[in-house]
Order: sequence, then C-alpha cells, then structure tokens
Amino acid sequence: MTPQTKVSKNLHEIKTIVDDSDKKVHSIHALYSRFSSSKLCKLLDSYKDKGRSVSVTLFDLLLMTITNQSVRMYVAADTSEAAKDTYYRLKNDPRINWRAMMFIFIHRFLSLVPQTIDESSEDLHCLIIDDTSCFKRGKYIEGISKVFDHVYHRYCLGFKGLIMGYCDSKSFIPVDFSLHNEKGKRPDQPYGLKPEELSRQYIKSRQADCPGNIREIERGVSKSENTITMIKRALKHHLAVDYILVDSWFMNLGLIAYVYELSSVYLLGMCKFDDRKYIFNGKEKTVKQLLDWCKRNKKIKRSRTIKARYAELMVEYKGYTVKLFFSQFNDRSWNVLLTDDRNLTFAEAIKTYTKRWSIEVFFKETKQYLGLGKDQSRDFDGQIASFTCVFLVYIMVSLRRRFSAYESMGDLFRKIESEILETTLTERLWGMFIELQHSILQLMGISFEDLIQMMMSNDKIEEKMIGMLQQMNSVSTPIIE
Repeated sequence: MTPQTKVSKNLHEIKTIVDDSDKKVHSIHALYSRFSSSKLCKLLDSYKDKGRSVSVTLFDLLLMTITNQSVRMYVAADTSEAAKDTYYRLKNDPRINWRAMMFIFIHRFLSLVPQTIDESSEDLHCLIIDDTSCFKRGKYIEGISKVFDHVYHRYCLGFKGLIMGYCDSKSFIPVDFSLHNEKGKRPDQPYGLKPEELSRQYIKSRQADCPGNIREIERGVSKSENTITMIKRALKHHLAVDYILVDSWFMNLGLIAYVYELSSVYLLGMCKFDDRKYIFNGKEKTVKQLLDWCKRNKKIKRSRTIKARYAELMVEYKGYTVKLFFSQFNDRSWNVLLTDDRNLTFAEAIKTYTKRWSIEVFFKETKQYLGLGKDQSRDFDGQIASFTCVFLVYIMVSLRRRFSAYESMGDLFRKIESEILETTLTERLWGMFIELQHSILQLMGISFEDLIQMMMSNDKIEEKMIGMLQQMNSVSTPIIE
C-alpha cells in the first residue's frame, strides 16, 4: 500500500462526520455492517491464508452483484485495490461454506426484524419451496446439462435451482438452495450432451469432506430428496415454521410422510388431477372421482369472502389422513389443495397458500435486478458463490425494505446501486483531495496525522477542514447527475 493510498484510507475517519446521515443509514455499506456479526467474522477469518481480508473481498463481491458487474468489469473500473485473481480464488474455493454464511445472514436478519415494527403473534411463518431454470451458454461448465423448462416447454442448457424461502407474512428471504442437473433418458446423449461435449467439461477434484464437494454431490441428488434435507436443515437452525408450502410437483408421498410426523408444522400444497388413489368411505377414488362425488351429493359451497366455489373432504392417502380442498374461481377449472392440518378451513387454506407466490416474485426480482443464474463460471464452486451472493444481497435489501415498506424491491435495488456509484465517485474525489493536500503538507513539513491532531485540538481548523470536505461532497452530486 502506497503512502498516498494510506492517507486516502484515513479519510474515512473524517468522512463519517460529513456523510448525510440518512444516506449513511440506507447505504449498502451500512447494511453490510449490520450483518457483520462475530460469527461471520470468525467464519471468514478461518479461510484467510494471506493478504487481503476475506470480509472485504466478500463485500466487493456483493457490490458487484448489486451493480451487475463481473469481476473483470469491477477490476477494470479501478474500483478495487485487489486483482481479479483475489475474487476468483474466493469464489472457486471449495473450502468456503457458503451455506453456513447464508444462515448467519438469516439469523442476523431475524434478530434485527423485531426492532423495525411490532410483530403480530397471528402472523404465520412459512417455508416455501420451488425450483427455477437457470440458463447457461457454455457447454463446458462443470456439471452442466439440458434441463426441461416448464415455462418454455422445452429443454435448455443450464441448471435447475431448487430454492427454499422463508416468509413471515411481511418479508420473504431465501434460506437454502441447491443446483441440479438432469441426466435425461437417452443413453447415447447423457445429460442432453454429446459424448465429446461431456468429455470437455471442466473437472475439479475436491476433498471429500469440504463444502464444495457436498454441493457437487447434491447436484446429482433428486430434488424431492433434497427438499426434505433442506427442511430438516432449516428446522435444525430453529426457524419458526407453521406451514410448508409447495406446488403440485413437490407434493409426493415422501414429503407428506416426513411432514406428517413433525409436531406443529403442517404441509399445504397443490395436487395434480392424476391417477393417485385416495381412500374415501372405504373406497379408492381419484381426485376427479372425489370431485364428481361432491357435485352429485351437493357438497359444493360458495365462499363470499374468497369469491369461489369450494368443497372439502377428509380422505386417507397411503395410510395418512389428509384434507382436500377443491376450489373454482370465476367458472374456471377446478384446483385441489392438500394439507395434513385437519382443523384448517377453506378460507384459511387459500389465504395461507397465496403466500407461496412470494417466491415467484423473488425469482423475478433476483433475475431482473441481480442477475440470478447469469454467472458463466466454469467452476461449479463459482456458480454456488454467485447464487449465494445474490441471496445475501436480497436478504440485506429485504431488511432495508422492512424499515421502508412503502418502497418496492425494484426501487430499492436501483436506489442502492445509485448510492454505491455516488459513494464510489465521492471517495475518488476525496482521495484526490487528500493526496493533493498530503503533497502540500509535505512541502510545509507537516504530516497528515499532525493535521488531524491540530483539528482535534483547534475548533477553527476543524471547522475549515470540515467545510472543505463538505464542498467536495456537494461537488460530486452534479457530476453524477
């Protein structure tokens, strides 16, 4: 570090005096400091071999995420003192426990939330599970495959991201995730790729017990199996959960059996009109046959509150007693919800299940504003790091939104990005100012540290110095606009 850089760093001690207090509270720097707990510092320090602080490098990665910059763009913009290899080493390090880092942020978020507004004991806490397609361009990315996308109804190159979020009726935050590939059904083209394309994929060796290897193993595990593992992990971290919300793809016997045995945690999800058999009045019936029975026996009711026609039945599925809610809105096709909460009413079920749409909003926001899934790193560890950085930023911005609930997430993303750019330009202007002042002080035979001491002991010198810094701060604003 050069002497000029060193005195530029000292400027931050003065900068806090003249910073606009409101901007300081809402800046990404301040948000990150709220999440920098002793647990996070201890975790990050354990990865440091030499040189730069891992905490500072992580913060830079979060800045890249919210400003939609790649490592090359960030370094080329002369924003960082570190070389690009510093960031690549952190992203591609299989020792980094990104999942543990996420849970530290989650616990910190939950500990800060009660300080914002009064919590209502009536609010439900839900785990929401869904998947999303993450398209890629490179066929040689480690573990890449063709995955079926239900939106476009075709196979695309990429990963399937299995995401679990946590909704407390006021905020939605990501809790856990895993990336999956799909082997496909063609033996001549496993994973939807030609043999020569598979042979050229990036391959990396990892120690068996390192977090990166665990993530790699997860890639080949079925999403249904990993869904249960994620739920277990969330409950192990003592997240308060009332309901687990899923769509029809995840509603299977394995999940029903697991949640059925949990105390005070219930499953609520959509079911398909398929050939699965339910026991009703001692007879096996499909969902369609059960709905027809309700129509014939005039069990269809109308809910004025929900503005829908509905029916409810208690049935048995593979030895588990569950409740089915049939619903029809505006004369459209019928839907069916399944829950193991026998005391749940239709209105409560619909109201609770609508919280599942918060994860769809999350997918849209993170893809649109934070570039979720767009990282083209060949290293699978780099892909995990990129996803985690997006989720960490989202958790931090969710906390800020909790303080200012009137702002949309899109507005917050744009505003924080603007603040980052303004802060960066202001720091550069101040840095040049201090370096110029440092040169003048050298000619006068006075050190920068001596000037600080003079400021502390002489009010007039301090007022003049602060006034000059405030002028520099005001000069930066027109340049940005």
